[in-house]
Amino acid sequence: GVEAAAHAMRDIYDDAETQGVLFVDADNAFNNMNRKAALHNIQQICPVISTYLINMYSAPCKLFVANGKTSPDNFIRSSEGTTQGDNSASAFYSIGILQILFHLNDSCTCPQIWFADDAGAGGKLSDLKKWWDEITSVGPSYGYFPKPSKSWLIVKPAFINEAKEIFSGQGVNVTGQGHERYLGTP
Repeated sequence: GVEAAAHAMRDIYDDAETQGVLFVDADNAFNNMNRKAALHNIQQICPVISTYLINMYSAPCKLFVANGKTSPDNFIRSSEGTTQGDNSASAFYSIGILQILFHLNDSCTCPQIWFADDAGAGGKLSDLKKWWDEITSVGPSYGYFPKPSKSWLIVKPAFINEAKEIFSGQGVNVTGQGHERYLGTP
């Protein structure tokens, strides 16, 4: 899946109409996902797995804090996001944020590729700016907080000045040279 996403983004970038691609990473996304909204959405989108996830996540999870002691004081309760180590965490997260993707598909024209909390879109700069504005607006409702300092706009060299102007003040990294990593690829 990761390799396919990286190749798809490369194909989008290589399209003659594309001015740039925007890669967005969220801040601590798996831990910040709005659990209540995700569980509600999963009942509608994927009822087959919803009963299991409701049983796993409807009440706060008791997490052990490893400090060498075993006492009732060494536990915290987690009521947002997924639980690290849970085999269903990736599926829960992916289904839980589908509403963001549906919203972006309805409101933006950019082709987009998602892999877990890494989102990418390509197209004209004005369309990418609208996509950025939408993802930063709707994402937090679902616990998806785009982190500008971890996000990269890679533009074709002819559009670097326009990109810097359009994304001025957003905190997104803008480059015409590419970026060394996407989705963990070298």
